[in-house]
Amino acid sequence: MTSDVHARPTLLIVEDDPSTLRLLASVFEDSYDTYSATTGEEALAVARREHPDLIRLDRHLPDIAGWEVYRRVVADPDVE
Repeated sequence: MTSDVHARPTLLIVEDDPSTLRLLASVFEDSYDTYSATTGEEALAVARREHPDLIRLDRHLPDIAGWEVYRRVVADPDVE
Protein backbone atom coordinates (compact mmCIF):
# COMPACT_ATOMS: atom_id res chain seq x y z
CA MET A 1 0.00 0.00 0.00
CA THR A 2 1.42 3.38 -0.98
CA SER A 3 1.71 6.08 1.64
CA ASP A 4 -0.66 9.08 1.32
CA VAL A 5 2.25 11.47 1.95
CA HIS A 6 4.34 10.29 -1.00
CA ALA A 7 3.49 10.25 -4.70
CA ARG A 8 5.69 7.19 -5.19
CA PRO A 9 6.12 4.09 -3.05
CA THR A 10 8.75 4.35 -0.33
CA LEU A 11 11.63 1.96 0.26
CA LEU A 12 13.84 1.61 3.31
CA ILE A 13 17.23 0.15 2.41
CA VAL A 14 18.99 -1.37 5.43
CA GLU A 15 22.61 -2.08 4.56
CA ASP A 16 25.82 -1.58 6.54
CA ASP A 17 28.20 -1.70 3.57
CA PRO A 18 28.43 1.83 2.07
CA SER A 19 29.18 0.74 -1.50
CA THR A 20 26.30 -1.76 -1.53
CA LEU A 21 24.00 0.87 -0.03
CA ARG A 22 24.92 3.36 -2.79
CA LEU A 23 24.43 0.70 -5.47
CA LEU A 24 21.00 -0.32 -4.16
CA ALA A 25 19.90 3.30 -3.80
CA SER A 26 20.90 4.00 -7.41
CA VAL A 27 19.06 0.90 -8.64
CA PHE A 28 15.81 1.87 -6.94
CA GLU A 29 15.91 5.68 -7.18
CA ASP A 30 13.80 5.84 -10.35
CA SER A 31 10.95 3.82 -8.84
CA TYR A 32 10.97 4.61 -5.12
CA ASP A 33 11.49 7.42 -2.67
CA THR A 34 14.26 5.83 -0.63
CA TYR A 35 15.40 6.01 2.97
CA SER A 36 18.46 4.26 4.32
CA ALA A 37 19.76 2.85 7.58
CA THR A 38 23.07 1.21 8.40
CA THR A 39 22.12 -0.49 11.68
CA GLY A 40 19.14 -2.41 12.96
CA GLU A 41 18.27 0.21 15.58
CA GLU A 42 18.41 2.95 12.96
CA ALA A 43 16.22 0.84 10.65
CA LEU A 44 13.59 0.43 13.36
CA ALA A 45 13.57 4.18 14.05
CA VAL A 46 13.24 5.06 10.35
CA ALA A 47 10.51 2.45 9.84
CA ARG A 48 8.51 3.87 12.77
CA ARG A 49 8.93 7.44 11.53
CA GLU A 50 8.50 6.97 7.76
CA HIS A 51 6.25 3.87 7.45
CA PRO A 52 7.96 2.61 4.25
CA ASP A 53 6.00 0.55 1.78
CA LEU A 54 8.91 -1.85 1.33
CA ILE A 55 12.04 -2.71 3.32
CA ARG A 56 15.15 -4.23 1.74
CA LEU A 57 16.93 -5.72 4.75
CA ASP A 58 20.51 -6.93 5.09
CA ARG A 59 20.66 -10.10 7.20
CA HIS A 60 24.07 -9.28 8.73
CA LEU A 61 24.05 -5.94 10.56
CA PRO A 62 26.53 -4.72 13.19
CA ASP A 63 24.06 -4.48 16.08
CA ILE A 64 20.96 -6.62 15.45
CA ALA A 65 20.59 -9.55 13.05
CA GLY A 66 18.40 -8.75 10.08
CA TRP A 67 15.93 -11.50 10.99
CA GLU A 68 15.50 -9.90 14.43
CA VAL A 69 14.89 -6.50 12.83
CA TYR A 70 12.26 -8.16 10.61
CA ARG A 71 10.61 -9.80 13.63
CA ARG A 72 10.47 -6.47 15.48
CA VAL A 73 9.08 -4.58 12.48
CA VAL A 74 6.32 -7.13 11.99
CA ALA A 75 5.42 -7.04 15.68
CA ASP A 76 5.54 -3.24 16.03
CA PRO A 77 2.11 -1.58 15.78
CA ASP A 78 3.84 1.76 15.05
CA VAL A 79 5.15 0.36 11.74
CA GLU A 80 2.31 -0.12 9.31
